[in-house]
Amino acid sequence: MSADPPSGEWVAKSDAQDRVFRETIYLNFNRKRSPRNGTDPLGRTLAGFPRRVLATLVDTVVIFCVSAVVLVAYSVSPWRAFGDLSFWWLFTGGFLGGQILAGLIRGLYDILSLTLRSQTVGNKAASTLVVNGRTGRRVTVFQATVRFLVQFGFHLVPALGPLVDNGWCLFSQDRQTLHDKAARTVVVRLR
Repeated sequence: MSADPPSGEWVAKSDAQDRVFRETIYLNFNRKRSPRNGTDPLGRTLAGFPRRVLATLVDTVVIFCVSAVVLVAYSVSPWRAFGDLSFWWLFTGGFLGGQILAGLIRGLYDILSLTLRSQTVGNKAASTLVVNGRTGRRVTVFQATVRFLVQFGFHLVPALGPLVDNGWCLFSQDRQTLHDKAARTVVVRLR
C-alpha cells in the first residue's frame, strides 16, 4: 500500500481550516483577556486610578471615624470591665487591636455596601460602582467577601502590600487591582 501525496485541493482546504482555527483560538484567547475596549459587559466605562484613589481615601476616613467612635464607646462602656482595654491603649500600645477592629468594621462596611448598593461612600464620592466583571451586575456576597479578604491580606504588609495591590490597576489592561482580579469584579464610572 503506497501513500499518495496530498492533492493541492486538500492542502488548500487544510490551510483554510488551519487559518480559521488559528483565528478562532486567537480571538477567543484575546476576548477572555481583553479590557472590552475599556468597558464592562454592559458597556460602562471602567474607572481609572485617580477615581479609585479618591474612593479609597474617602473610605479610609469613614472607617477611621467609625472605628474611633466604637473605641470611645467601648472605653466608657460597661464592657470595659471584661478587659483592660481603652481607647488610648488601642491607638498607642495596642496598634494590632486597633487594626483588627478597623479591619472588622471595614469588612462589614465593604461587604454590606457592595452587595446592597454596589458602592461605598467613597465610591459614591468618586462616582463609581463595583460590579461583577462577567455580567456587569451587582456583586454577590461571596465576591464582596473575597474582594475584602484579599484586600485586607495585602494591607497587613505595611506600605508595600497596598502599593502592590492598588498599583496593579496602573499596569492591568482591564484596570483591575489584585483584589478585583481575585473576586472577578471591575470598577466602572457613573459619569
